[in-house]
Amino acid sequence: MPSKVLTINIRKYLVKQPRTKRLRKASRYLKERIAHYTKTEMQNVRISGELNNLMVKYYSIKMKPVKVSVSIDAGIATASPFESTQARKPTQTTNAEKTKDKGATQQQKQKPAKTG
Repeated sequence: MPSKVLTINIRKYLVKQPRTKRLRKASRYLKERIAHYTKTEMQNVRISGELNNLMVKYYSIKMKPVKVSVSIDAGIATASPFESTQARKPTQTTNAEKTKDKGATQQQKQKPAKTG
């Protein structure tokens, strides 16, 4: 199953569209560009739910370039948002570490007693 990472600039296309129709047009344009780069038909391009939610909340409003990961399986291209390997590894701290850090900062904030 080959996969590709694509960056698609939707601003050039969406600026010319009316605001009320930008979301629908953005999804269609995204499918067109993915079909072009993967050399498949537009009917064989699927957009994941996660990418669709990002399109609704962010990309159709801000018109930033969309970075997608496309996997091709049996002639069907499935697009999902690109996540780098660093973004997938969130740092997790336990509650004990949080309270330990909190105690250390409180000790640093205490002022020394005045003498003299």
